[in-house]
Amino acid sequence: MDDWTRKDGKMGRDETDGRPLYRQISSRIHDKIANGFYAVGDLLPTEQEFCQEFGVSRYTIREAIRHLESLGLVSKRQGQGTTVLSSRIRRGTTVALRTFSDIEQHGYHTHLVRLSHGIVTADQTLAADLGVAEGEPLLRLQSMRVPIDDSLPIPKAWNETYILAEYARVVDHLDTLEGPVYLLIERLYNETIGEIDQQISALNAGPEVAKRLGIRARSAVLRLKRTYIGRNNRIVMVGYNTYAGDQFSVSMRIRHD
Repeated sequence: MDDWTRKDGKMGRDETDGRPLYRQISSRIHDKIANGFYAVGDLLPTEQEFCQEFGVSRYTIREAIRHLESLGLVSKRQGQGTTVLSSRIRRGTTVALRTFSDIEQHGYHTHLVRLSHGIVTADQTLAADLGVAEGEPLLRLQSMRVPIDDSLPIPKAWNETYILAEYARVVDHLDTLEGPVYLLIERLYNETIGEIDQQISALNAGPEVAKRLGIRARSAVLRLKRTYIGRNNRIVMVGYNTYAGDQFSVSMRIRHD
């Protein structure tokens, strides 16, 4: 009987493992993929079958499958099940930008290493770039966004985020934050983010960004700008994540309207 087997015969949390339960479960499924129990091309058991096997909720199983998707091991399609794509973790990252869940998934798989923060006032240039009023007070956060552990093939990013100063209390919770920052704003302030606007730019790294990313100055980088829009179409937060250009790509699926 291993650490995962309970007295009732179902799988349970290993209390000696500090990772979230969904990560423990994804590791067990990954082990079965790696040793060939689930071969490339096979369909994985259904969510309900995994719930019974591991003795956990469907939500936990969904998070475990999302984690395996982020590693490039499986692909989940509505109505078709989850198919094994590879027995090895994919290195390098392609991020899907289709739903709020895609963005949240990336937030849960990474965490912020805060470097500096403070209140700034938006001058004409910054206000125009962010889409806020000139003179607006803002909380500016500068940090690195890094994977939560070495098993994740997610490159580090230089992060600069601007949040309306009235929501500045979020800074007190960043060191223990799990997930994206905008969910913290929603919880603390009863705000609702109803829309996220994304812009992708190819740039050359300046000296500071190059140093943070461990690349040469003027190297190609990919910058994702996300504008988070709350109630009454008001901009609540704008975040910039900058990645080394050879480590990051973006996937978008566009449907006919």
